Amino acid sequence: MIASLGVFDGVHVGHQRILSTLKDLSEKLGLPSVVFVISHPPEYSSPDFPGLLMPLEKREEMISSFARPVVIDFSSVRDLSAEDFVERFLKDVKIVVVGRDFKFGRGGRGDVRLLEAKGKYVVLVDDVVVDGMRVSSSLVRRLVQTGRVEEARRYLGRPFELFGKVYRDRQYGRVLGFPTANLDRGSEKLVNLKSGVYFVRVTLPSGEGKFGVMNVGYRPTVLETRDVKYEVHVLEFEGDLYGKELKVEVLRYLREERKFGSVEELKEAISRDVETAKEISKDFLI
Repeated sequence: MIASLGVFDGVHVGHQRILSTLKDLSEKLGLPSVVFVISHPPEYSSPDFPGLLMPLEKREEMISSFARPVVIDFSSVRDLSAEDFVERFLKDVKIVVVGRDFKFGRGGRGDVRLLEAKGKYVVLVDDVVVDGMRVSSSLVRRLVQTGRVEEARRYLGRPFELFGKVYRDRQYGRVLGFPTANLDRGSEKLVNLKSGVYFVRVTLPSGEGKFGVMNVGYRPTVLETRDVKYEVHVLEFEGDLYGKELKVEVLRYLREERKFGSVEELKEAISRDVETAKEISKDFLI
């Protein structure tokens, strides 16, 4: 058997190089392949950790196009030594495909040398460098947090994506004349975009793609909230999305969220955002 292991948060272009190498070797050697997906990194519980780029379920889906994913809950292996980790999970694995900075086991004490000492043949995959920067999940998180979504796209190999189920809120967007789908992103600790207004592409439950405008933030002009809200106005769409899951690709940062002097000023700003989005959409494909 041939395997790789890691958190693979974001499944960015660096991860994709590792996974592609795994898939190619598996096909060439005729060996079954598996990817051990750790649910989250050790720093997940730290108050300083900004959150994951992707929910675990979506990581599994994406990784499954390369090899069979097997999820390992981090809490179940937190205290496992590197030697015990190998014995429990890699006993039948002959080849391990990993990046050059790979560490595993309690305290990150497991490395390539330990794997080789345990009789594993290790294939080291070089880092991916884009615009002079080594691609990493932490780098992409910083870009997302600062609204630099067009830069993040170059490191992910695709737009930064949000997933969420539409829930019924105060329906204030409808009152303003711009109905919005309010997204519940689930219970996992996920990274938040910088507050502001974004140009987005939405995949509807039918699979149809639509452009839209998304506000991320606290709604300071009306009904200010303590928690970050994700509200998407889908262009040229009428219909009921409550309870449905949407995929939102974040394509461009448009402006900061701000408190307006009146509801009328807010409506005018949203109208301008929609017109801007319509203009930008001419340069994008659905």
